[in-house]
Amino acid sequence: MDANGDAQAAARELARRAQEVRFTPLRRAWRKSLRWLTDGEFGRTGPWNDRRCDAYERVGWRVREAALDDDEAFAVTYWVCRKCHSGWVEWPYTAPQYLRCGLASAGLAALRTDNPRTAWYTLGGHDRDAIPFWKSVGAGVPGGYAPRDPCEHNPQRRGRSST
Repeated sequence: MDANGDAQAAARELARRAQEVRFTPLRRAWRKSLRWLTDGEFGRTGPWNDRRCDAYERVGWRVREAALDDDEAFAVTYWVCRKCHSGWVEWPYTAPQYLRCGLASAGLAALRTDNPRTAWYTLGGHDRDAIPFWKSVGAGVPGGYAPRDPCEHNPQRRGRSST
């Protein structure tokens, strides 16, 4: 098997392990710094991790991510409203060498398992090329990952005027 085939086989195995998630309180930059300072002994995470989002425009959101050989293989930003039983996912990313290995489907399925009775949406604004992806992963999913603005409980909506 060639190197690309080995990488894709590793990604498919990683997809099968999507329920093995470590929830980390530290942001990515802090984890990397701690690992560097301790020669990799501290801050090591699992194959799938769930952490606070670093993006300023997504305060209160989280990131579900997977890594292979310390390189990001997949990541998606999400937020779940416990009051409305609704969740939003944004910015799914799969590294090019791991496309079509099931990481996105497995990562989104794990989020749904971790948040039962939740209807799932996106904020919209998808490229035309992404529409088949969202239709495929949204089949049979409450909400279907349809574009929808966040509910009034979302941190970004607080303090906005309705004018």
